Amino acid sequence: MAIRTRVKITDTDRGLAKVLSLADEPRRTIRLGWDEESGEEHGVSMVELATIHELGTSTIPARHPLLKASTAVSPQTERALERLASGALGKGAKLAEGMDKIAKDTEQAAREYLRGGPHLAPPLASETVEAKGQARPLLDTGALIDSLKAKVEG
Repeated sequence: MAIRTRVKITDTDRGLAKVLSLADEPRRTIRLGWDEESGEEHGVSMVELATIHELGTSTIPARHPLLKASTAVSPQTERALERLASGALGKGAKLAEGMDKIAKDTEQAAREYLRGGPHLAPPLASETVEAKGQARPLLDTGALIDSLKAKVEG
């Protein structure tokens, strides 16, 4: 006695095509850094001033504002990118638009951190505090913080 079995196979695309389409997308990166075209203050470019604060000199200690700001905002940027990736696995404009928004949010969060977050260590010398009238590094005019930019590359 022979038993006959019928089998029906249905191929359902559950998103593999979308994932594979990303191979054609350009690689995008959000870069946070000091804008080279931000001008200068007191005869020193914003990039030179940022380098002095980041790395220090023989008389000015390194305070690492970019490193500290980027580390502070990194978790929220990563969460935003994860949300974008889970909801925007499409091509082109939606992904690029989302990345641009995340870059702007990252830039704003880093600036807020530098303006109102913990003071950058080590503290300013007492002579510097007296000359500036306040004890927070980077806040003479705010121009250096304003020169912090985030942009999408790729």
